[in-house]
Amino acid sequence: MCRYNISIDDALMEAIRPSITQGMDEDAWVQLQVEMLFSQMAASQREATLEAARKAIEAMRSQSMKNGNSNLTLEQINDEIKQARKARRV
Repeated sequence: MCRYNISIDDALMEAIRPSITQGMDEDAWVQLQVEMLFSQMAASQREATLEAARKAIEAMRSQSMKNGNSNLTLEQINDEIKQARKARRV
């Protein structure tokens, strides 16, 4: 299952509350919305979206290699994210 780390403002929470009260959590609701949107795209648009995603991932990998952090473990990546989030709050 794909999990998202999202924050939901009050207006969006009110919009999804009926789904949540029927047993669907926020992550499941977001996943459903993404899948519905993606399924409504024309095949050519889906392919263009996938190609853009591939290019973005390759660019991130290249930049990571240039920065010397391409071999970080998941734990190290999560620590970096926590530190960046903490620094933003200060």
